[in-house]
Amino acid sequence: MARGGTFLQFGVSSPDTRVEIAPYEIYNREITITGSMAVLNSFERAADLLAAGVVDWQQFVTSQVPLEEMPRALDAFARGEGLKTQVLPSSP
Repeated sequence: MARGGTFLQFGVSSPDTRVEIAPYEIYNREITITGSMAVLNSFERAADLLAAGVVDWQQFVTSQVPLEEMPRALDAFARGEGLKTQVLPSSP
């Protein structure tokens, strides 16, 4: 990580997972460590903006695929294609 960089821990790990850090490196390189679950004070507001029509979700969704095509969607994601792929559940 570059001097003055930020390490963002995003995602879930096992509650018993531990990491070793060197406090001197944090101090010396002026590193910031931040945790994010992406829902604290943001999910409800985002849902409200979508419901009010303030945010047009269609600008972000670059493709929609049925659940059966999930492998193809994952391959496209791995190649860096698209912005957001929406996977639609199969019809009953």
